[in-house]
Amino acid sequence: LGMMVMEMFEGQPPYMDEPSTMRALFLIVSKGRPPYKDEAAMSDDIKDFIAKCTMMNPNDRPSTAELLDHPFLTKACEFSDLQPLVAKAKEESKKVFEDDDEEDYGGYY
Repeated sequence: LGMMVMEMFEGQPPYMDEPSTMRALFLIVSKGRPPYKDEAAMSDDIKDFIAKCTMMNPNDRPSTAELLDHPFLTKACEFSDLQPLVAKAKEESKKVFEDDDEEDYGGYY
């Protein structure tokens, strides 16, 4: 969960500069979370949430119930605030796929 939150904030998966996905997964498992790209842009709450979710020893990580009470989640906006953003993202993704359909791939798919 912590890596996913980190990816959502930074816009790309951790260790994206590695030559392969397998190498990136190996680094996550062996070294843990990489340094943040722009730590100054992150709130203390998100950094703490990610840190708690990415503790190397699973026994040290908080439970789901504890995470649900974390300030990063309790300060979240209402779902209704996200609905316009989700609708816009869906519309934008349709445009991307429509553009792909119109491209000529020369018979190669």
